[in-house]
Amino acid sequence: MVRIFDDGGEFDVPLDLLWAYLGAPRWHAEAHRTTARNYRGKELGGNAFELAFEQKLGGRWQRTRGRGTVLAPLGVASETLAGPLAGSRYFEYYTPRGARTRVTVVGEFVSRTIPPRRLGPMIRDLFDQYFEEDRAALRLYRRSLRTDPRTGRTGGRRSR
Repeated sequence: MVRIFDDGGEFDVPLDLLWAYLGAPRWHAEAHRTTARNYRGKELGGNAFELAFEQKLGGRWQRTRGRGTVLAPLGVASETLAGPLAGSRYFEYYTPRGARTRVTVVGEFVSRTIPPRRLGPMIRDLFDQYFEEDRAALRLYRRSLRTDPRTGRTGGRRSR
């Protein structure tokens, strides 16, 4: 088992905008197209969901299935049910900081196929990549929501 505590990330958006992005599958899933694909999800009722997808781990695509519980605005609790990380559990929580939001990930990760000496760095690399993908997508998402005061149009640059 490998324990992870990472509180080094901060998004350049307020908490309410982060939650809007997380709730927009077109944006959030597309942001992670290089690390996850072929999503199939289902609502489990209330604030819980299950998601099956292929995840890129150690340079290889591997099928995985997990369950999540959204505890907005605090964070998301996740558990991996199947795949190379089955039995892993982690929590992402968000701390508002005015126009920014700090993200912290805490979890315990296990694998029957990946030795602990490789598992820790692999998980850290994966979450670093997720963070960078989300950061880039959040910039575009925020831009898409802006309204030009002269034209009333959203997104893109102002017309001249």
